[in-house]
Amino acid sequence: MNKSRFKYFLYYAFLFLILSFSLTACVKHGCTDERALNWDSNANKAGNSSCIYTNTPFIGIWLMNDTIQSSSPDYCRQDTLIVNAVDTSTSLLNITLYNGINVNAYVTKSNFTIPIQTIGQLTYYGSGNGNGTTLSLDYHSGDLQHIRGSGTRK
Repeated sequence: MNKSRFKYFLYYAFLFLILSFSLTACVKHGCTDERALNWDSNANKAGNSSCIYTNTPFIGIWLMNDTIQSSSPDYCRQDTLIVNAVDTSTSLLNITLYNGINVNAYVTKSNFTIPIQTIGQLTYYGSGNGNGTTLSLDYHSGDLQHIRGSGTRK
């Protein structure tokens, strides 16, 4: 009788091992966050560090070549633009402009909009676009300056 019990034990232990391996083999890694651009409805293992959000291609430090139109003759300058995500799972960006002013922008696909924001004595607004390699920006700094620029990642 003990032999019979041992056979059942081995049978069930073997069955348990087979089922355990087959269930772990079905794990599909990927982005499970529905808000992400690369959300995978078939993924069943959270790999959310691989998720790409609408603001991801814009985040970074950019070397910009700007043309400034103002009340004096137009001029050009090079500057650095810093773009951060306010929250990586949303479309909200924070852009640090050449003068240290921080403005918010909202992303829609490959474009972003800087809504009207009054900071100190100046009103800022504009728009831009990018693809992860290049960035273009067109914005107003008060009534005095209209700045157009494009750049690449630093």
